[in-house]
Amino acid sequence: MSTQTINTPAVLTAVQAVMHDIGTVGISKDRKNKDQGFNFRGIDDMLNALSPLLVKHKLIVVPQCENREVIESKTKSGSTMWKVWLKVNYTVYGPDGSTLTACTYGEAMDTADKATNKAMSVALKYLFIQLFAIPVVGTDDPDETTPPETVPMLSAVKMTEIRALLKGKGMDESQLLSWVGTKAGYDIERLEDVPDEAYRMIVNALKKESQQ
Repeated sequence: MSTQTINTPAVLTAVQAVMHDIGTVGISKDRKNKDQGFNFRGIDDMLNALSPLLVKHKLIVVPQCENREVIESKTKSGSTMWKVWLKVNYTVYGPDGSTLTACTYGEAMDTADKATNKAMSVALKYLFIQLFAIPVVGTDDPDETTPPETVPMLSAVKMTEIRALLKGKGMDESQLLSWVGTKAGYDIERLEDVPDEAYRMIVNALKKESQQ
């Protein structure tokens, strides 16, 4: 009777070795969310624990962003908030050149220029968790701080309606923005920055003046 030898790709052997090593020491939740008080493990914790193991077992992880979506919104204080969604594909190379592929998603928000960076970190963190079967207990949050609540902005249709009312009255848009800013408590420079909750108030006011 002949037996057939199955050669396991080195990438799978190396991933299993990393799973063994990380399973022995684990990655604790030593960070605390400043706003909501829960503990979490961040991307820094992941990299500090896994980078030496990736080198030891000769694994290389290469990301490729397949899709990115961005939405601009406003916080209650009027600051711009960027929301980013990413789909990231990863190729994991083993020491013999064999590969495996994986896909994860990242979502993040930021009021500056870090939303995409945060989303990439989230995607990588959950790749590590799932690929190496790192135990997770409870809710694991991507950020150390919780972004402030956002406020929906006027849609394009509503802005068109408001501009048509302004044009019909011969009114200056800047005067309207100043009035809305005073009423709603926002620092507003463009019609695009007007919160959706102010729509009915604006339209009613403009139509009322048209009837006078």
